[in-house]
Amino acid sequence: MDIINAFTYTFKRKNWYYNLLLGAIIAFPLCISEYLFNLAEKHPFDLPYFLLAVVYGASSIIVGVFLNGYLCANAHYRLKKNDAEPITWTNLDIILLSGLKTLLANIIYKIPLIIILFFGLTATLTSMLDVTNNNPSATYNNTLSIISAIAYIIEIFIIPSFIIDLKLDSLFNFKRMGSLIKNNPSGFLVLLIVSLAVTGIYTFLKQILSISPEIWIIIDSILTFYIITIRSDLFTQFVNDNN
Repeated sequence: MDIINAFTYTFKRKNWYYNLLLGAIIAFPLCISEYLFNLAEKHPFDLPYFLLAVVYGASSIIVGVFLNGYLCANAHYRLKKNDAEPITWTNLDIILLSGLKTLLANIIYKIPLIIILFFGLTATLTSMLDVTNNNPSATYNNTLSIISAIAYIIEIFIIPSFIIDLKLDSLFNFKRMGSLIKNNPSGFLVLLIVSLAVTGIYTFLKQILSISPEIWIIIDSILTFYIITIRSDLFTQFVNDNN
């Protein structure tokens, strides 16, 4: 797999900055709601925190439909044209349909994870009864972080099958998923490691960098979409290497 290409291909398109700017605008509501959510004091049952959590959750779902849809539609388009330029947002119908399909699959796959989250919430309620506990929401927040990480890994397993034909049932085609991994285990390992590394490093940098909020939210919006384009190409290369 050509890892360097995953980081550079998006800039080979003429007027590439238009596509990146539109992607950043779409990612903006998610980035600003995440920023405000992280600023809030972590008290799950306080109204301000609850409202921010709802806004952040809604932004994650709506923006996620667009971003995941772009990731999959772009990867599908470039499967047979690996040197092709990234698709533009004029392909909005395919992007939205792909995003809605991945959303449905994510909901189904996350049912067991939601049950785990419920236990985390129950533990938090119990902790609130302990007056000596200074951080009763810790269990809930830690559980939520673990679930988010698991859900991210699940996507890495199911998306390669989906981008082949963009059919809903391909998101549950375990035989195809297994064949793709079996036929190219080294490629899948690279896909897994690079995907986790890019997201993990960026998440870490977001926590330690000290940049004014006005500038940071803009940068975060741009990089959020840029990482989508990186992952999209990695999926494309992985599936193409199976052929």
